[in-house]
Amino acid sequence: MLFSPITITTFFVGALAAPHATPYGHLVLHERRSIPALNRVDRVQPDSIVPIRIALKQSNLESGYERLMDVSHPSSKNYGKHLTSTEVHELFAPTEETVRVVKEWLVHSGVDISKILDYENKGWLAIDIPAHQAERLLSTEYYEHDSKDGIRIGCDDYSLPIHISEHIDYIKPGVKMSPPLKKRIVKRNSWRQNGNPSPPHGFPNWFPNWQLPPAAYGLPPDLQNCGVNITPVCIQALYHIPKATFSDPANVMGLYESYDAFSQEVRLLHILNILIC
Repeated sequence: MLFSPITITTFFVGALAAPHATPYGHLVLHERRSIPALNRVDRVQPDSIVPIRIALKQSNLESGYERLMDVSHPSSKNYGKHLTSTEVHELFAPTEETVRVVKEWLVHSGVDISKILDYENKGWLAIDIPAHQAERLLSTEYYEHDSKDGIRIGCDDYSLPIHISEHIDYIKPGVKMSPPLKKRIVKRNSWRQNGNPSPPHGFPNWFPNWQLPPAAYGLPPDLQNCGVNITPVCIQALYHIPKATFSDPANVMGLYESYDAFSQEVRLLHILNILIC
């Protein structure tokens, strides 16, 4: 079963409680739901992949209004000198200490450092981990909840080590429910049942139980796994995109997904080979 994220806007409501000890230090309650969530169905299965997104404490937020007025007021000498998106990211980026401390905590808790992704805006970290690991990490329990537009997941509260809590704004999914998520129920290690010693080409190690369709074995290795991981090679084959013979920095490829079906790892290996001229 795989839960995947959709970008959403959320908010943070903090709460503190008496700390209790863990192998990584004392925990303190970081968020708690004030009203029980409705339509709770089932506990999220332990091996389900939960997309954890960590909002880091940002810097210089108190200067935001002044910087806005500085470029917006006609009497200002900086009127119209708007910041680029990169400058905005740099202005409000978390400190290097915050990024380092939170990553060290994740690695110490068993998260592979290569699986920790940084957002371009520098304000978030992303990890996709099994529910049992996420629950242990946050000292919580995740549940599925029915909604009119699908299944959402969340928890009633979660806790963080005291020295980590001060570096994190909030975590989702958490007290704030996830957006509607798609889930897949798959059989474990089905390629081994078919006599194959290893997973299909390009297969991410965090999703070890995809059942390869029988017809896929007749495809080239790079295309066998397109039913679960949409890679540049898959897109190239699907739309008959020819090999690029020229390069222009103005040409980029944009990908839309309504859930996390794109393989980040495989993209890094192939993206340079199919730039569209």
